[in-house]
Amino acid sequence: MEGLAGGCGLDVDVHNQPMPIDRMSAELAAHLTQLEDNGTAKGAESVVVAAHPPSGSSGPRFNLAGEGERVFIRMNSNSYLGMSLRPDIIAAEEEAARKAAEKEAMRKAVEEEAEIKSAD
Repeated sequence: MEGLAGGCGLDVDVHNQPMPIDRMSAELAAHLTQLEDNGTAKGAESVVVAAHPPSGSSGPRFNLAGEGERVFIRMNSNSYLGMSLRPDIIAAEEEAARKAAEKEAMRKAVEEEAEIKSAD
C-alpha cells in the first residue's frame, strides 16, 4: 500500500518499514523531476560575498556573487533588520558557540573516561 509522506508528495510505504536507499533515491529523483517539470523546483542559491551594515535610513545590504557592485536586501533571512550584523549580537553568538564547544569537549572526555574505566 502506498501513501503520501506527511503531504510532501513522496510515495512511501505506510507500514513503518525502513525504505532501502536505492528506493529512496529513486523516489527523491522522481519527486525532483516532478518539481522541475511543474516549474516549482528551487532555483540556484545566491552566494553572499559581502555584507554591509545599516547606514542612515537604509537597512543592511549585501553583494551577491556574479552581480558586481549591485547591492541587495535580504527578505528571506531571519536578519532582514540587520540584527546579525550588530557587534554585540556577533559577540554573544561567538560566546554561545564557544561554550557549546567546551561543553561538547567535556562530554566527550567524560564518555572516553567512562569507556576506559569499563574496559579495566
